[in-house]
Amino acid sequence: MIETATAIKYAPAIVSLAKKPIEDIYEFLKKQIKVQFAGINIDDVYGKALGYVEANSSLITILCRERRLVSDFYYPSKVIFDGVRKGTKVTVDNLDDLILAKGKNRLIIEAAAGHGKSVFLRHLFVEEYKVGRVAILINLREINDSQDLIKILFQQFDDIGLPLNNNLEYLNKIVASAKVTLLLDGLDEVERKFVMQVRDSIKFILNKNTSTRVVISSRPGALLDFMGELPDSSIVRLAKN
Repeated sequence: MIETATAIKYAPAIVSLAKKPIEDIYEFLKKQIKVQFAGINIDDVYGKALGYVEANSSLITILCRERRLVSDFYYPSKVIFDGVRKGTKVTVDNLDDLILAKGKNRLIIEAAAGHGKSVFLRHLFVEEYKVGRVAILINLREINDSQDLIKILFQQFDDIGLPLNNNLEYLNKIVASAKVTLLLDGLDEVERKFVMQVRDSIKFILNKNTSTRVVISSRPGALLDFMGELPDSSIVRLAKN
């Protein structure tokens, strides 16, 4: 859920980038789920969606202890390639760059603490809206006894003004539309007792929707091994800037 008290106002260019992809997915859902979306006004959706983009385009930094727009301090990230190009560090500007380089649309961003995983995912979040896709950003550490990954996903769509009424069929329609990208931050921060549940939820989403773009961030280590083999996924190692 968005903490509206912490949302800050940015230049119109930052929030306006959300309008086109939000309008596209709103029209898609009106056609696919007529009963659910017949009474939902696009202006109400815009109001919530722009607040959602504002909140997730920013971050509280350790240095200044205040919420700042990620683009104000983001430095282009580099990924380390294995195989033929082993050890090569390549700058990536957006998710399309990563998918083209790795040949897969399900990626696990792996890096040690302090390498900028969360900042990188927020940068990808903004870039997805720029190219016309709705990005959903979830902090996996928020999973607890009262809310699992699927429940948080439903809440995220509520936050952008597209309520799905906890209907899995609706969720599959919207995720399978290729209009949505899922960014899951902090796999290593999930409490151990919830790891298998998170793995099963991710597999459920991916197995149902083979074209879905999903990015998961994690520190390297044992917790990542609990995920097992995610369907058609690839690990990307993030270099320290």
